[in-house]
Parts: sequence; structure tokens; C-alpha cells
Amino acid sequence: MAVRILHIADVHLDRPFVGVAAERRRQLRRRLLDTFGRALEVAVERRCDLVTVGGDLWEEENVTRSTRREVAALLARAGLPVAIVAGNHDPIVPGGNWQRTELPANVHLFGAGELECWRPLAGSAAPTIWGISWGGGQLSADFLARPLEQRGAGTALLLLHGTAGDVAAGDLGDRHCPFEPDAVRRAGFELCLCGHIHKPQVVESGGRPAVVYPGSPFPLAFDEAHDHGALLVTIDGPGVEIERVPLGAPPCLRVAVDCAGAESALALRERFEAALAEAGVKADGVEGGFLTVELVGAVAPTLGHDLDEVLAPLAVRFDALRVVDHTRRAYDLDAIARLPTARGRFVRALRERIAHSAGRERKVAELALEAGLRALDGDEPL
Repeated sequence: MAVRILHIADVHLDRPFVGVAAERRRQLRRRLLDTFGRALEVAVERRCDLVTVGGDLWEEENVTRSTRREVAALLARAGLPVAIVAGNHDPIVPGGNWQRTELPANVHLFGAGELECWRPLAGSAAPTIWGISWGGGQLSADFLARPLEQRGAGTALLLLHGTAGDVAAGDLGDRHCPFEPDAVRRAGFELCLCGHIHKPQVVESGGRPAVVYPGSPFPLAFDEAHDHGALLVTIDGPGVEIERVPLGAPPCLRVAVDCAGAESALALRERFEAALAEAGVKADGVEGGFLTVELVGAVAPTLGHDLDEVLAPLAVRFDALRVVDHTRRAYDLDAIARLPTARGRFVRALRERIAHSAGRERKVAELALEAGLRALDGDEPL
């Protein structure tokens, strides 16, 4: 019997989105909840037998009562069996949000005590779902060292929130609940439906998928410039098929703009639009999502206000805008040094220090010179 599972994880409902304007934070949190609802709609549309949630559905310290109630309503409306494990960001703790949420009858939340089994589908060949949630402390995958106690003939699947092997390299720097992909098979599981890594991954063991991460279904930070969505996992006997399912997430982009030689706001705007077009962003319209703009090149000291003028429309087109300014100001230091002013005295003093220093001390003096001139111009700090 072929079984279709929609697997999602790391939704992080009610994330605070620190650094984003207050109104945009509210919009992003609403879109997160809408994305979760869309995932459940897709599960129904694609005739899935089961939905699995691999942890971090919400953030324990931020989730509101309203969000929890809407989550319960969405799960009930889906009507499908739903298996959930709690992750390190939404652990099951005494008096916590899971205990205060009235989940519908079609939902099974695995406990935090020990590995347990749930068989949501009828039939002797139906898969069994094994899972364990995070509690208030760290979670260990030591249970994988013991062979699984089989219950029936169905395929055994593991639902977990943890780190398989070295999969966290280049993604998250931490290794919460570490385990080895080979241990999944040795313990008797056909597949581990996992959460915690925000970038979609398929980890193989013996040439077959052993651990699958759907990744976050929606961008959660400026550095999540990868695909976002859910996984459609089809299990037919010993065969496993995995399909990426997009959920309409907005883009998460990083573009570099060379500002060298630009002498006007118009020239800057043209360079910005060219860089965005190369990244696949349309010339007009609201894109939403996250945009990081990296500015490089030596620019005229007066260009700061032009940059503000060019960046302002981007703040409207994207949910969150981050500017990484690596530009340097092209000051005419000889001309400034001749001025009989505090500005001239400052340049003369710093140039003398630069001339009589080396190594790190010289570099600090050079940075101090530019930082001081930018401050005198009322420009942004270096």
C-alpha cells in the first residue's frame, strides 16, 4: 500500500523578526501562519494520507494564544492524521504552550519522555510512526543504539528534531540532538522525517534516503537564500520517493552593487535595478521577502544622501531590507589638509600618524581617518 506523507518542519510561528520594522514584523508573522495553513491545504489537495511536523512549529517564548487557537483550527479543518514532535524552540514544558493548546482528535503530539509509537492508518501494512519530543532540556538520540521493537509488519518511520551527521555544516552552527544516518537503518527505521535544519536536505545511507529535512517553509532570516516549502514523501513497500513542494514563499536575496564612479542618484538607481534584474527581481511591484544589498566601491563623500534616496523604494518593495556598506569615501585628502579648519587639522594629524605607523596600528589610523570625516559630514558610521 503506497502511503503519501506531507512533511513540514521549522515553521517558527510568531517569530519576532528582530531588526524588521514593527508593521512588517506583524505582516511576516501573519504570512508564516498563512504558509502553515497552505501546507495543510496542499496535503488535502495532493491526497496525502498523513501530515508530519518535525518540530519548531512555533517559538515557545513568543507564540500567542490567538496563534495557538488558529493552529488547532487549521489542523482540525485539514481532517488528516497529523503527527507532531516538539523541537528545541517549542519544547513540551510544564505549563507551556503545548499543554495549554487544545489539539483536535486527528492530531498526535509525541511526548517528551521516551520514544513512542503511533499507528494512524488502518491495515497491517500501514506504516508506524515513532517519535519523541523535546522537553525542557537537551534531547538524546541514544535510543537509536537499540534495535527497534517491531509492532506489526508495517514500515517503521521516525519523526525527530535533530542533526544528522555533519548536515549542519554551512547551515546552523549547532548540533542539537546529534545522530548518525546509518544508525536510523540499524535501529530498524526505513526513514527519518526530521526537522531542525532550515535548508532542505536529503541524507543517504547505503545509497538510499535515510533522513529528510523539508527545511523552513518560509524565509526566517536574511541568510536563508535557499528553497522553501514542504516535502511530499511517498512510501511504497521498500521504495521511497521524495518531491519538493513549494508553498509560495517570498524570495530571500543578496545582491552586490558596485557604486564606484556613480555621481548621481540616477546612476545609482540604474546600477541597483541592473543588480536586482540579474537576481531575477522584477523592475516594479512589491516582492516581499528579505533583501540584503551589499554596497562596494569607492564613492564620492556626498553620495550618502543619494544612497538613502535609492534605497527608500526598496524598503517598500521588500518585507525586510538589510544594507551591508563596504564602500569607501573617495576624499580629496590633500585639499582638505590645506583647510585652516578643525577638519583640516584632523586630516593633517591622522595622516601624520599613518605615515609613522605600520601594520595593525596603521590600519586603525586609516579607518579612524575615514570614520572621523564621515562623522564630520553627518554620514552613517563606518
